[in-house]
Amino acid sequence: MRCRVLSADYKVGIYVHIAQLFLEDLDYFESEKYLMKAGALLSDVKDKVLVVKHKGSMARIYEYKRRFFDAGTRYYDLSFLLQDPEESQIALESAIICALLAPAGPQRSRQLATLCKDERSPSMPLYPMLQKMFTDRIIRPEEVKTFAQSLVGRPGASDPTALEQAIREHNLLAASKVYLNISFDELGVLLNVRASDAEKLASTMISESRLNGHIDQLARLIHFNESDSLQLWDQRIESTCSAVNNIVDRISFIHPTFVENASRKHM
Repeated sequence: MRCRVLSADYKVGIYVHIAQLFLEDLDYFESEKYLMKAGALLSDVKDKVLVVKHKGSMARIYEYKRRFFDAGTRYYDLSFLLQDPEESQIALESAIICALLAPAGPQRSRQLATLCKDERSPSMPLYPMLQKMFTDRIIRPEEVKTFAQSLVGRPGASDPTALEQAIREHNLLAASKVYLNISFDELGVLLNVRASDAEKLASTMISESRLNGHIDQLARLIHFNESDSLQLWDQRIESTCSAVNNIVDRISFIHPTFVENASRKHM
């Protein structure tokens, strides 16, 4: 008796379908089990639709689990894979939201840089917030309220503690670009938390290599390394150059003859 050999596409199709049914029932844990089984076979899958469905489902699960960097990466990949322009735009918006909520640090900075450079991003409603976080500027309470409105109904991202944590970590990182040092009390006021909580947050980020600095507990000060200033300078130069290129591209798209004439004058 010969056993029937099932293709990777068939197996993954079954696993993904079951996973999506669990997602519809908001059972993220059971859904993840089947997606992990599908992931082990994904490299042998030829049907690109299955790959898209798997990526989209995993992105939702990572967002629910508040693994925002991983979720953002998969949403961003989806924005290129989806054929429908509206669906692609939704995926890009989700990628931006997750990047803004990801833990502050070098990894998130690279993700923000990628999104800022994407020529599609300026048309997104959250682009001003994206730019502000990328350039390490302080996020104000009124801006947080506006951002919070875009999170309504999203699994994981709509959790108020996720937003609060993201904003506090970002503002601490932004403060390190402005101050050489800051007291626990002053940092607490800036982050709208107790001084002890501000110290704890800074200590955690420093120990995880997400913030360059050291803590002087006797003087109750946090000292930031000066190398951060050079990094900020490089990021701002890169951001400015990218903005100039975007402006030139838009002008050339709207007024192609103007750009041609300008180029001839400089030849």
